[in-house]
Amino acid sequence: MADETQETALRKVKACEVVLDGTPPPPIVGLDSVMQVARDVQLERQHPELFQGALAARTGTSMLLFGPPGCGKTMVATTVAHVLGAYSLFRVSASTLTGMFYGQAEAAVAALFHEATERATARKRLVVIFLDELDALMGTRGGAKEDGSDRKLLTQTLTSMNALHRDVLVVGATNRPQDIDAAVRRRFPFRLHVPLPSAAVRT
Repeated sequence: MADETQETALRKVKACEVVLDGTPPPPIVGLDSVMQVARDVQLERQHPELFQGALAARTGTSMLLFGPPGCGKTMVATTVAHVLGAYSLFRVSASTLTGMFYGQAEAAVAALFHEATERATARKRLVVIFLDELDALMGTRGGAKEDGSDRKLLTQTLTSMNALHRDVLVVGATNRPQDIDAAVRRRFPFRLHVPLPSAAVRT
């Protein structure tokens, strides 16, 4: 049964990978501040010696995108991966993991981080994990709807992020950042508001 659970989880994870090599980035308009942070992350990766002391508190390997629905957070995450020269992007949403049999969700998270690390090591390139609907996956502990499987999923994610490979970048997205567990939020040193496009940009 354990082997079957791991095989199911691995198939789910592999189906989420998008290879970016040879594909153009989606166009991003009106989000210069967001893209500047992406370039800051790129600079930190290329020259970590420049980020010491107080600046070190802002560096890290995770970014949280938050904003209202429909503002293009998924597109921003894909563009960030292109800007950073990533080999591939793993797109994982709450619907990917919820509804799985007991134990399969945390197995899928473990497989996700393992596959991303393996890919980054083999290709010697950055790999991005995009976790959409992060509030649905990693909600605050102790909520009325929390059950044992939710706690195991959260614990597995925190464990995986604590052992994150340098060439794996995690980008989370949410419409409700206040609903994300505090321990998860601390793993995202870069927190970026993605607003709805202005009237000028939409025209």
